Amino acid sequence: MPKSAKKRKAKRADFNKVKLKVGKKLPKADNVTDTSFKSKAIHLPDQLKTDASQPTNFKQQNVKDLLTQCNHYSASVRHEAVTGLKDLLVRHPAAIPAHLSLVLEKCSELFVDKDPVVRKAAIGLLCHTFSQASTNQISPFFPLITAHLCCAMTHIFEDIRHDSLTVLDACLEHFPSLLTSRSGQILTNFVGQISSMKDKGVKKDATSSSHRLSVNPNSKLTSLQWRSKVLNRLHHFLKAMLSESVSTGDRQTGDVGKKGFVDEIFDGSRPLYVQVFPYSTSSSSTGFLIGSKTPSTASLFSLREFAESLLPLLLETWVEGSPGGEGQSLVRADVSDLLQGVLDVLGLLWQCLQHREQDKQQDPTKTSFLHQYKNIHLHLMSGFPYMVMEQSKKGKGPQRDQSGGTNVQASLIMNLSICDVMTCSLEQDSDGTAAEWLDTVFDYLVSCLSDVDDNSADHMENVLRVIQHVIKVLPKQDLCEDLLTAVHNCYQSEEISDRTRQQIVHFLAQTYLQRDPGLQKSEVLTNWVASLPHYLVTMDTANQQQTEEVLHVVQSAATRGHSCMVENLMANFQNIYGVGGLLCSLSPPLQRHLVQLLYHLPLLGGLKLSTLSQACRQREVGVPVVEYLVQILLARSPVMAVCEEGTPPVDTPRILSFLMSLMIGHSVEELKDLQQETSRPDVWVPGCRTQISCVSLELRHRQKALAKFTCECLLQFSSPDQVWKVVGAVLERYLGMFHTLPMDTLYAVLVAMVMLLHPGTEIRKELMTPIMHCCWAALDLSIHNRIPVSDRETEVAEENWQGELLHAALQTMASSQGVVQSWLEHIEAFVKEGTERCNTEAVAKVLLKLMQTPELQRPLQQTGVLQRVVGTVMVCLREDENEKLLSSMVYQASLIK
Repeated sequence: MPKSAKKRKAKRADFNKVKLKVGKKLPKADNVTDTSFKSKAIHLPDQLKTDASQPTNFKQQNVKDLLTQCNHYSASVRHEAVTGLKDLLVRHPAAIPAHLSLVLEKCSELFVDKDPVVRKAAIGLLCHTFSQASTNQISPFFPLITAHLCCAMTHIFEDIRHDSLTVLDACLEHFPSLLTSRSGQILTNFVGQISSMKDKGVKKDATSSSHRLSVNPNSKLTSLQWRSKVLNRLHHFLKAMLSESVSTGDRQTGDVGKKGFVDEIFDGSRPLYVQVFPYSTSSSSTGFLIGSKTPSTASLFSLREFAESLLPLLLETWVEGSPGGEGQSLVRADVSDLLQGVLDVLGLLWQCLQHREQDKQQDPTKTSFLHQYKNIHLHLMSGFPYMVMEQSKKGKGPQRDQSGGTNVQASLIMNLSICDVMTCSLEQDSDGTAAEWLDTVFDYLVSCLSDVDDNSADHMENVLRVIQHVIKVLPKQDLCEDLLTAVHNCYQSEEISDRTRQQIVHFLAQTYLQRDPGLQKSEVLTNWVASLPHYLVTMDTANQQQTEEVLHVVQSAATRGHSCMVENLMANFQNIYGVGGLLCSLSPPLQRHLVQLLYHLPLLGGLKLSTLSQACRQREVGVPVVEYLVQILLARSPVMAVCEEGTPPVDTPRILSFLMSLMIGHSVEELKDLQQETSRPDVWVPGCRTQISCVSLELRHRQKALAKFTCECLLQFSSPDQVWKVVGAVLERYLGMFHTLPMDTLYAVLVAMVMLLHPGTEIRKELMTPIMHCCWAALDLSIHNRIPVSDRETEVAEENWQGELLHAALQTMASSQGVVQSWLEHIEAFVKEGTERCNTEAVAKVLLKLMQTPELQRPLQQTGVLQRVVGTVMVCLREDENEKLLSSMVYQASLIK
């Protein structure tokens, strides 16, 4: 049956041409893609917030995010994380204690990172963390750091092993004690960095090692350069190890029984944070117990293994870098650092062994060193003395291989190091092997001392250090004397600089103070010590340390009875103890040392005591030093029972004269100058014969202390009556000659009257009148405050001192009724003469002060002339119409009737 028309039309519809008409919209195709879309806003407020409680870096990253990124597979992300973590700790130093464990753990893991940039950033983070943390904060985590450091030092990759030395430098710089406590782990890694294990079939003898030097042709550094770097770090590590062992031994001496306990003071006002760690004794330490008296078996074995493995490797390294052949002494510049590193490590290793040993004959570690003695002597002394060449010049063609001259400084350091190493085992030289090289070393040291100039101070310290070591272990005393002669000749040379001479003085002083029995009779040291008094006068006193050292030598020599030195000290007495001499230019502690020498000097005559008296009056010499000097003089005089000498160096009349001169405070020449007509007194008291000259407040306080101390010394004499006769005669002579007195002398006179005049002792009229005028001058000065001041602070100080002066004057008058009687009669005659009204008022104020003093009321009443004197003064006061002062005087006079 044929298809219908409808079906045929539908079939042709897919192939019909579409007729386009103008104005009609083009119909869409059946396969058109719908590109329309709808959007809605998404709000995430929690993700936009920042936690202000946590510290962040410049990228707003906190510690947790950065530590997570440190484990990222990308090296750049790890590097950014480490640098960001360092930036965060720099911005927020307070965050270090809270995150210290996490930071150190992550930083230690990156020691062995494959990327060098990440390792460098990790080391920088470690250095910053070390600089901001204390030893107590780092110590709990240091075993972890040490473990990762050991992994880095023995890593299979060369560049990681190189960077491990930088980590070691950081630990040595900030926490050497913590690193050396793990020396048992660290030291063996040094051996592994420059060597490898020998095959099992290779036989070993007593002088061979189980290791052999390793060579890597593919390394960025040559084998010699790499060994030089490793030996340099080993030298610093052994140095820190030795230093820590010495300090630990000193602490153990005074801290026995305190192990495991920590003395801490807690502040209750602050929150307390306690971190608990398991208790461990010192026996669990993995370090070599260099300074321990009872080292464990494991530590002894480790140190012995290390020494036996290292010494042959050091000698092999020396053979590789040293000049080949017997008598060859030219050392290339590129291997000089390596050879110097070998010598430094040898010297320090010997010091470590010497410090730890108890019995030199039974120490297996030191024995292993002595087994290598012949090899050390054979290799080190083959071309001695060596000459290190300068670095080759850079250029092209024939100039490229041209070498410069000799590096004198490097050559000297290397040769001195060889001398030091060779003398280490000199005292164990039983077969006479040292005779082969000892003369060579001796001649070289003498040549170093003879060839000195202005620039020799840079190496002189090393030369003297080696010489001191040689003298200490040298078995032949005649060679020691020859070395000391060479040193002394260098000391006397005029061509050396002051710094070099100071270095030699330090060396000779240390040698003399060691009290070596073999050097006690050294003629060189004896002559040098005898010349020290002259050197004290000419030396630069700015170097306080050396001045103290020289004074210590002089005192030690004086104690030992060095007669020549004592004679030279007496010959230079004026330049040492005189005005402007050495005593006045030193600091107080050194002045005390210099004063101690007076105890060992022979007879001290009047001239010597006069020199000391003038020096004691100088303000550069403090009061404690003066008091110490007086005590020494008293101890050497018959006054004290300490003096056991047949003829005392200081007799009683001279010590009395010295004490009185010290109490007066001024020389006779100075007092005579004040009496001149051209020099008017600063404070003029009307009617009083004693006038006053002002001195500074500092000098007044100084003289006040000395006056009281001098009077206390005078009270120690066995016969007080005779002492007072001497004191009274001196005061009578001084006050009769000088009417114008300095303030400090006036106070000293009154203090002497108060402290030395016993009750009931009669005063001669020749002394009573001057004392009365001194009291009048002191009272008038204190009551009327005649000293002008510039500021409030000075005014308060002046009032305090004038109060003490007033108290001394009142006590002096209260101690003698004759002084009060003489003063009343004198002022009565003075007022009757018709003096000016202002002067009468000044006298009335002084009289009123006396009547108001309870201690003086009875002496005033017993005079019998008080009422008459008061009446005379009141007549003049009525004319002046001073009612207040008049009424006060009437009232006080009525109380004393």
